[in-house]
Amino acid sequence: MKMYVFLLIVIIYLFISFNVTKRDWAFPSNIVLGMYIISICFFISESNTWGIDIGNTTFSLLILGITTYTLVGIIVFIIFSKVSIRKENFNYDYVEKENSTYYADINPVISCLLIIFEVIGFIAYFKNVRNHSLMIGSYSSLSEMIGNYRDAGSLGDAGTGLSSFSLNSYRLMTALAYIYMGIIVQFLVAKKKSNFVWKILHFTPIIIFIACSLLTGGRNPIIQLFLAFIIMYYVKYKQLNKNKKLSKKATLKIIVGLVLALISFSIFRGVVGRTSTYSTWDYLAIYIGAPIKLFDLFLKNGGGLPHFYIGQETFSNLWESFGFNIPSHSNLEFRVFNNWALGNVYTPFRRYYSDFGVWGIIILTSIEALFYSLYYLIIKKKKFNPYILDVTTLIYSYLAIGPFYYSVVERFYLLWSKNTLIIILEIYVLAKILTKFKLKKYRERRGAK
Repeated sequence: MKMYVFLLIVIIYLFISFNVTKRDWAFPSNIVLGMYIISICFFISESNTWGIDIGNTTFSLLILGITTYTLVGIIVFIIFSKVSIRKENFNYDYVEKENSTYYADINPVISCLLIIFEVIGFIAYFKNVRNHSLMIGSYSSLSEMIGNYRDAGSLGDAGTGLSSFSLNSYRLMTALAYIYMGIIVQFLVAKKKSNFVWKILHFTPIIIFIACSLLTGGRNPIIQLFLAFIIMYYVKYKQLNKNKKLSKKATLKIIVGLVLALISFSIFRGVVGRTSTYSTWDYLAIYIGAPIKLFDLFLKNGGGLPHFYIGQETFSNLWESFGFNIPSHSNLEFRVFNNWALGNVYTPFRRYYSDFGVWGIIILTSIEALFYSLYYLIIKKKKFNPYILDVTTLIYSYLAIGPFYYSVVERFYLLWSKNTLIIILEIYVLAKILTKFKLKKYRERRGAK
């Protein structure tokens, strides 16, 4: 019964937040609430196997967290939505008045050199994964090789078994994938046509990044890039068309894309060495709906990992960046319920509560909601400028996985790490350097008028 009440409360919160924020679906609190509705629906759909109800403590803490995020988001919107940002250096209100030759882009020769370097990095990365997998056991297929590597704990950005060159190459691939994605988005929004060679040069770095990400057995980097594309496109569209709604065709494409992405997440599990036999629906339910059940099991049964450092679950990646050995790493304990392996993600509130109690949920949720809400309002107020690659929006898109994953797992504070800092710096520096030639030509042309 409590789950249905929880669902009703979240729907009411979304209705209020959606209207206060002027029906902006991409506003962080609206994304969070929307994702919680999806998670709750998946949870309820598995009520016959997991049980429909949750404990009073679980219910209270979930309501506390959601209320805090929604309230902070609404307050930030009311206060800062009417605050203007500083004016830009030069006028570019109507892109059709300018020669699109000078749109922010990367020189084709430089792109070719970057692709060659990425291919070399990919080969080195593949060899590292293969050799590390062979040390664990034999394999007869690519998926088994990836599975061996993943099972050994070599997940995400941990870098286990990777050479320094491979690890740094992957970071560079990540930065370049986002930079080229940003350029593609700005061309799409400005409706600038591109030829076949241009598409090859701009999509190849993204494809190489996706292929390299799959080698680790993790799909999160790919999902993160996909969500970043959606956010980047929406923000740039709103920058260019302040009061114009996203077309029904574009909205439908986004919805279809999200649905296909979810289905693909399950269908291609075998490619990355995951051997689960659950149906597509059950598999998605475990990833999207089970975190609420896991949080409930944690509160009822305990069994959490021992604590050695302050905030070791919330800030595990940050502690490790400073050289501290965190027993739990970024992974929490796995749990099984009614013979169902539900995984080890407990919603963000598990980490907050485990580290700092009730006040941890209030304070950490408030900080995260403040960060995303304020950052989003800042970039949305900017004017669309196709002659400069918008690095500020690009970095927000990279970090935007936080609100999308908020009903499932903590991402924002786990992004506080040496690895994330390096990638953000690479995105910023490379975006500035690689597009500098086009910007220089554009400014010279502007000054000649």
